[in-house]
Amino acid sequence: MKSEKIVNSPQKIVSIISFGCKVNSYEAACIGDDFAQKYKVIPYFTEKASVFVVNSCTVTARAGAKCRQTIRKILRLKQADQRIVLVVTGCLANLEAERIRALGDVDYVLSDKSQIFAVLQKKSAPTASEKKPAKYIEQTTSQMFGKTRAFVKIQDGCNFFCAYCIIPYARGVPVFRSPQKVLQQIELLVKNGYSEIVLGGINIGLYACDGWSLQDLLFAIEKIKGLDKIRISSIEPQHLASIWDFICKSKKLAHHLHIPLQSGSGKVLQAMGRRYLTQDFTEIVQSLKKLDSHFAIGCDVIIGFPGESERDFSNCYDFIAALPISYLHIFPYSLRAGTKAAKMPSHISASQKKKRASILSELAEEKKKQFAQKLLDDKVVLSAQLEQKKGDFAVGVSDYYVNVYLQNLPADGRRLKVIGKELFRDGLLAEVVD
Repeated sequence: MKSEKIVNSPQKIVSIISFGCKVNSYEAACIGDDFAQKYKVIPYFTEKASVFVVNSCTVTARAGAKCRQTIRKILRLKQADQRIVLVVTGCLANLEAERIRALGDVDYVLSDKSQIFAVLQKKSAPTASEKKPAKYIEQTTSQMFGKTRAFVKIQDGCNFFCAYCIIPYARGVPVFRSPQKVLQQIELLVKNGYSEIVLGGINIGLYACDGWSLQDLLFAIEKIKGLDKIRISSIEPQHLASIWDFICKSKKLAHHLHIPLQSGSGKVLQAMGRRYLTQDFTEIVQSLKKLDSHFAIGCDVIIGFPGESERDFSNCYDFIAALPISYLHIFPYSLRAGTKAAKMPSHISASQKKKRASILSELAEEKKKQFAQKLLDDKVVLSAQLEQKKGDFAVGVSDYYVNVYLQNLPADGRRLKVIGKELFRDGLLAEVVD
């Protein structure tokens, strides 16, 4: 029996390897919390594990390839030790269950992440991976396994079906976590020492549950005692108006928003099926900068979408160059079978996509440096939680999403007020403000 492999294993270690977005990170923490009472949970690959959970991603072809590479790596370990148990879950598992099973001796391919521990303990039977949930599947965690900031999922699924995107097919229709469960989860994490919460979802701006809007939920979260900072992981541009009152009034919201742009060409945006114009995006950025001239704004951009001409790319570049944004995440277009874009004509060559991505990356570096310099020049006091140690420096992500480096301090999770001294590495060398 597969569960006996675990019982008889001399090592009670579970390795949870998670790929992709912050939603996956939260779900991986929930899986880990289920195992934590009986197992040592390691949130990365280790050969010492007797149980492996691969929490997969399929947002790009490269992401899927990385997941399959990791699965094969674990299968090689299984050849030497048949007591090892391998579970594959996540978006790739939802879309390619049979292909994953064909890789070798994969014990379980599961869609419902909340049932993994119970299935392995023989307390429930596995469900079909291909079936998408019609309601929100509740998971909770008391810890984030090595992270000082806590991710909290409030929503799943998407029905936008942008031309390039496979995720609606992998995650299903929009479903929402009850506001009471969201608040209980955050209160538990705050009680356990997490003072910064990052709210996540596949399309978080769609949130509407039990008569609560996203803004209602945000104002309720604001009232939680002991919570210092709230971040919103990513939100579609057209949804910002629905939470504008909160953005203006909140004392806990980090002045940092990640807003997917995807292209600065109006023609390409239309072909993608995006639901806004470039002018709309410009007005959003201007409004945020009017509220706070240092507001950190990050964007996703897809380069080399089918039919993107040199002129389209030039328009995209010029549009982004004129925007006072802080950073870019650049993705060469990745063909995903089953999406509208996969069937479009005039696909761009890999070499051309690489060239355009390289050109835009130079602009991204310039934008990032300019933003950090402005924080430095204006002597902006930053709030940062010390998360990791790099050499002699404790490093934290500030409320304006710029890394700060503090010398000769421990990375003990403290939140400090700091001010930049000079540009340093990928952020600012800083000192504590008395």
